Amino acid sequence: MVIANPLSAPLVHLASKGDTVRATLEGASGVVTVTDQSGNLQLRQDNFYVLGNSRAATNERRQGLIPLLLHPNPRQVAFVGLATGISASAGPALGVKETTVIELVPEVATAARAYFAPWNAKLLEREDVHLALDDGRRYLAASREDFDVIVSDLFVPWNPGSGNLYAREMYETAARRLAADGLFCQWLPLYQLTREEFDIIARTFLSVFPHVTLWRDDFYSDLPVVGLVGQFTPKPLDLARIRQRALRLPEWSKDPLFSASQGFAMLYAGPLSATPDLFAHAPLNTDDRPRIEFLAPRLTRVNTTDNTDWFTGASLASFYDVLDANWAKVSDPLLPPSKETNAARRAGTALYHYAVAAARHDDIAAARYQTEVSELVPAVVASGTNDSNTNVDSREQRSLTTIRQQAETLRQQLEEMQRRLSKLPGSEKMSDEPTR
Repeated sequence: MVIANPLSAPLVHLASKGDTVRATLEGASGVVTVTDQSGNLQLRQDNFYVLGNSRAATNERRQGLIPLLLHPNPRQVAFVGLATGISASAGPALGVKETTVIELVPEVATAARAYFAPWNAKLLEREDVHLALDDGRRYLAASREDFDVIVSDLFVPWNPGSGNLYAREMYETAARRLAADGLFCQWLPLYQLTREEFDIIARTFLSVFPHVTLWRDDFYSDLPVVGLVGQFTPKPLDLARIRQRALRLPEWSKDPLFSASQGFAMLYAGPLSATPDLFAHAPLNTDDRPRIEFLAPRLTRVNTTDNTDWFTGASLASFYDVLDANWAKVSDPLLPPSKETNAARRAGTALYHYAVAAARHDDIAAARYQTEVSELVPAVVASGTNDSNTNVDSREQRSLTTIRQQAETLRQQLEEMQRRLSKLPGSEKMSDEPTR
């Protein structure tokens, strides 16, 4: 070790030659770095723990927008975990009176303030934003404030100490800090969880909140993020009002998926509280029995080439199908069935199926799901072009754009076919028949 001189080893490992280090900050919790990957700023801790990046700003901000839009009038909200600050910027974007952000690592807050201000709208410089450098669970336990919405970041389950953020005691603490009509949102990185771990977290969440719904943050086949939303007194959603609130967002925070009223409903996967039998076999995750804390580290030692059973791809698509089938049989107080909501929810599942099929290069299945999405939500597909005012190109927007373009190509091909058929003998008789 003396000969190797470990003190001379670099603190940051760069993935490619094109990466550059913008900042390195050392603290008691580790080394926090900001790297630049061809204009994409990435915030990392201890090299491998990616906290966020500027290219994913739309999806990161959506993790704040979804729970805040689910509440009819949030005035006081809290975010457990700051990272880049992009998710928490949804609070000021929607005109929330007071946004509290709780961050454990001071160096993360320093990096978010200095390097990610263009994407979080100078979040930490605002008078209506309060930064608390503290452990999120401890802060909520000591606080006497009541929050309309509490959002818990998608903490990597194998990071030491993160398992207790998925414990029943954490959810009970958050529930005590909610206002009468408040809601709590827990984001989950399914690409770092197995179905077994997801079931444990869902069962634990259901043991605290009587009404739990599942929301998609994206339609990525390989990197899906979903949110558990817990409430005590759910009220029916007004999709038209949600769309109006989304359209009033500042330009820097607009989400192209919310341009149409059905876009928001496409992210709704369904009520988990209506199907508790799906998780009845799963044990609870508690402080005394920290199952997530022990299960997750075991999976980090699996070689990436092995068939690790992450809850993504086909297995997640099948799970969405089950929720769709169950939703049709139950009474949902949050999103009552209607022609519009039924089509939007099915389109969301179909779009995820499309992403899975496209990743597998299954062109036949992908084309089938493309057609289904375009028929179910034509207004959403029509708005699938990239917004010139956004700095990122999210994958679901690219998927919707592809579907829209291919639908237009198909329409042109059908018109050309009809034109040729009209020149055939007996075309007058054929034209009187209904077009199929």
